[in-house]
Amino acid sequence: AFGLPFDHRVSRFDEAVQILRPLLRDGHVDFAGHYYQALDCDDVPRGPRAEGPPLLLGGEGPRMLRLAAWYADLWNTGYMGQPETIAEPMSRIEAACREVGRDPRTLGVTALIGLWFPDLRPDKPVFLGNPLTGTPDEIATAMRGYAAFGAAHHVPVRAAHRRIAQAADRGGPVVSRHGAARGLAASRCPGGPGARPRPHSPRGGNARRTARWSAAAPAL
Repeated sequence: AFGLPFDHRVSRFDEAVQILRPLLRDGHVDFAGHYYQALDCDDVPRGPRAEGPPLLLGGEGPRMLRLAAWYADLWNTGYMGQPETIAEPMSRIEAACREVGRDPRTLGVTALIGLWFPDLRPDKPVFLGNPLTGTPDEIATAMRGYAAFGAAHHVPVRAAHRRIAQAADRGGPVVSRHGAARGLAASRCPGGPGARPRPHSPRGGNARRTARWSAAAPAL
């Protein structure tokens, strides 16, 4: 679609993140990679956060986990059911953090929770292996249980249904019904693999150029 290349997807994503992170954090990037170039680019006007918006990455494969451990403020995983279903993914991202020398506690975690309402759809959705189901009170109790595993932010599938709001009203954690967790506190981590010093710009420090690039982020 749109003529975008799909070869070397994680390598492309790696370079894209090396452009995005300094743009969001510092408002400036000067990057020349194999797939993308963003030469002496500024992000203006800046938003209300001095450090920029938090960067959330998702992915389950070894390389994507490593990228999240290096660069992300938050890591997203899914599709979860009962709280214990996040234990194994959490162990993998924590191992990736330790591999790159990062304290796993500095990486926020968001859980995409798969919800199933059998009275509305008798057949279980094929993409939900072990969905969360039950009454609003039972769903709220399960969502609160995620905190014990370090996942404080939730992104529910089937979020448009009123029962999700009912579960939140019954004491569940902050839930976004629009595909993004709210109130996320950014954490800092050191520069990632392949980080490059900013080269001297031949046009001077005030030069501003527009970089146009695109990347497809696979769930690898």
